[in-house]
Amino acid sequence: MTMQDHDKSSCTADKLGPEALLICSSRTSRRMWAVFALSALLLGAGVSANWRIQSDSALYLGIARSLAAGEGYTFSGDPQSSIPPGAPLLYSIVWRAAGTPNAPEGIERLSLWFNALTALVALGGVVAAYFLVREMAGETAAFFAAGLLAVSERYYGPAMAPLTDTLYCLLSWVALFAFVRARRTNGPALVAAASLLIVLAPLGRAVGIALVAALAVQVVWEARRHMPSGHDLVLVLPGLAASAAFIFVIVSGRGGVDFNYWDDLVAGRGAGALLWRFGSHLWTLPSNVFKSVVGLESIAGLSLVFSGWLVWGALGAWRRGARTAVIYVCIYFLWVALGEEVRPRYVAPMLPFIYLFIFEAARLTIARFELRSAAAGLRARRVLHVLLVLTIAANLVYIGSRIHTNHSRDFLQAYRRGRWIDYADLGKYLAQAPPEGRVLVLQHRILHMLSGALTTPLPYHPDAPHRPSQEEMAQYIEKRYVSAIVTDGNDQESLQILTSFIESSQYEWQREAEFGRLVLHRRHLNAQKETHQP
Repeated sequence: MTMQDHDKSSCTADKLGPEALLICSSRTSRRMWAVFALSALLLGAGVSANWRIQSDSALYLGIARSLAAGEGYTFSGDPQSSIPPGAPLLYSIVWRAAGTPNAPEGIERLSLWFNALTALVALGGVVAAYFLVREMAGETAAFFAAGLLAVSERYYGPAMAPLTDTLYCLLSWVALFAFVRARRTNGPALVAAASLLIVLAPLGRAVGIALVAALAVQVVWEARRHMPSGHDLVLVLPGLAASAAFIFVIVSGRGGVDFNYWDDLVAGRGAGALLWRFGSHLWTLPSNVFKSVVGLESIAGLSLVFSGWLVWGALGAWRRGARTAVIYVCIYFLWVALGEEVRPRYVAPMLPFIYLFIFEAARLTIARFELRSAAAGLRARRVLHVLLVLTIAANLVYIGSRIHTNHSRDFLQAYRRGRWIDYADLGKYLAQAPPEGRVLVLQHRILHMLSGALTTPLPYHPDAPHRPSQEEMAQYIEKRYVSAIVTDGNDQESLQILTSFIESSQYEWQREAEFGRLVLHRRHLNAQKETHQP
């Protein structure tokens, strides 16, 4: 008996009769719509006309604007090959509807629509999570998982900015729902739809490759007892082919002048260093999962206890039929840890499954205590209810703070303690006095979105060991036709490199304006012409 069969056994016509079954269905419907309404209320309350300035968000919006303007899949004039197209294609809809206005007026005027679109996608994710968990484990587990997702600060945060998080959550959860349902019914139309959705999952986010891998692993695992059916092959083979093509693009593509994933992970690193980093990334997983679920930092090793409890729940879910969830969670976190620390942001796509494991762990815990006595079981229920209420309260406090910040009159001052005010002022200045060439600046994506000017990043990656020499800097400046340099006083390394280059350069760089910690240097064009004389 699967978890779903067990959960629904209390609502069968054989046991309850038609009238009782109608009451049960009505109660389920009310709970389901209550969760959706709560999610819509919280998400709608957080939508504002302020852009939560972020580097990734600027990248996706910049590509979207280029798509809408007919400039191809580019950002700041550079082709991109390592960025999944899902989010840029989605946000290009808003740019097209607005007639692709120029920055900075465009981003300021359209932020309300970008944020509303992301929130709407997040609401769709809550609906998808409900039906996914219901398909895996039944009505009660679905209500529990979707209800906690609706009040999760980890899910709510990315829903308030145009990022890839909520889009990937929606795509992956719908694809998983179709996969589980298709394997249960084997309807040709549903199998074809599920196969297409599985192919599309990596388009929302590169980590979607882990989803395809997890489903393939499940099919292979079950092939120990019987050969995969034709339906199983139709489900996973197109996704595997699409993922292989996507990996090839990421590995071989340069994405303009930005580093690609392969260079970042492998270049200059031995197998031992990669293994050590992989282990250190996994070590941070328990604390980040705890923080993502509870909304508070772990203390005194509490995250390890919580993780052990989750593993117990996952084993229970496996025994009761939710194998897809367990396999996907394991492969997803292993895949992420190969590249970087499993930060709380990366936990969001796993939340419905984590909540499912919590639900199963709570059920097993109560059952264990009830074996001792009815009173012990009652006490266990009360303790778990108190912990649940505290978790919801902690998450709602964060969400309330986020809503307040989003609607603050002085948003940039309240957001990240005013970190981006200087860039906003510089962006407005460059929009009025654009350079003839590119601007070399630390936060080049953000400045491009705020100003509309062509920008270029520093000629090195912060995690890479190599730093450019003065000669390499000069070659890079010429190649990228840089006519302005911005130094950022908050980053001492780039400040030292750029200041040293400006002082020793053969060109004349004029200190033009200051914006807080940022200093704009403009290249004197006459000096440039003189250097090219024979």
